[in-house]
Amino acid sequence: MSLLSAFNGEMYSTRVAPVSWLMAYTVDKGRKAVNFSDWAAYEPDVQRTLLAASCEDASNGRMPGAYTLIRRDARLSTQDIQTICAVARQARAGPLLDDRNERRR
Repeated sequence: MSLLSAFNGEMYSTRVAPVSWLMAYTVDKGRKAVNFSDWAAYEPDVQRTLLAASCEDASNGRMPGAYTLIRRDARLSTQDIQTICAVARQARAGPLLDDRNERRR
């Protein structure tokens, strides 16, 4: 489950200070930037911008952030980064699907 969705499976280490403080800060900062649980509420232009920023952040090693210090398995693979960027390119090229409409035109 994504750190940037409303649910976040909790590990024991995330309940112990100062790790808990770091995790709370990281998750809060990420959710302020984008909350994927609210994805359908974002306008298509905002979705495109967020996808482009996600591609840039993933490509530059800024995503997923400090969380990977605790959970090495949360690091993005080369394939993960390529997938994120492919979705961002696809969104720039055409309409996005969302929960409100079958397809925006």
